Amino acid sequence: MILLHMRVYLTRDAVQSCSRNILRRRRCTRCKTDGYVSTNSLLMDDRAVIRLSGPSDVVGISAVLPEGMYTLAAQAISPCRLLTWQARDLHRLIDRYPMLQSNSLRLLSEYRDHLQQQFLELATEHVEQRLAHTLIRLADQYGAPTGAPGQVKIPLMQRDLADLIGVSHYTVNRLLHLWQQQGLVQSRRGCVVVTDRQQLLTRAETPSES
Repeated sequence: MILLHMRVYLTRDAVQSCSRNILRRRRCTRCKTDGYVSTNSLLMDDRAVIRLSGPSDVVGISAVLPEGMYTLAAQAISPCRLLTWQARDLHRLIDRYPMLQSNSLRLLSEYRDHLQQQFLELATEHVEQRLAHTLIRLADQYGAPTGAPGQVKIPLMQRDLADLIGVSHYTVNRLLHLWQQQGLVQSRRGCVVVTDRQQLLTRAETPSES
């Protein structure tokens, strides 16, 4: 069990294991929750979040490389459970089942593509577009139906969204409040609900006039 804010590994640690985030099935005080891990680069007292890993995602894929080193840090942003393989055991499995190596390379390629897209958005898009694109991606990857037609819940807090797109918590709070008034989202305790995906997509694809 990985507790809130617990470090999974640190930048420049020698690679020791690879983990898969599995669904958290213990009931909280109020609700059933899935765990999330942020992969980030620590810069002095600040952190730059590179990606989020949710249920069924792999954390620490660098373990497939011989004598590797973690280039980023990983930290739980909500309680979660990780199914972990030690690097030496993983290498033995890869020798026995070559398909594991092919799947690992595919994952590394997907992470690279995700990183390229994130840098492209950071360099070319305004904050509104970045937030809209991020909400759409998270809704597609980790969103859960709310019971209302067309609505999807993203179980992340505003500060996590702010870290992910590189802006302040205040900026995300202001935009979500505005979009809630316009019927695009609902900002709730511990989550954001996408209520109008099409309008949110329009915001993502429309450059700001400011």
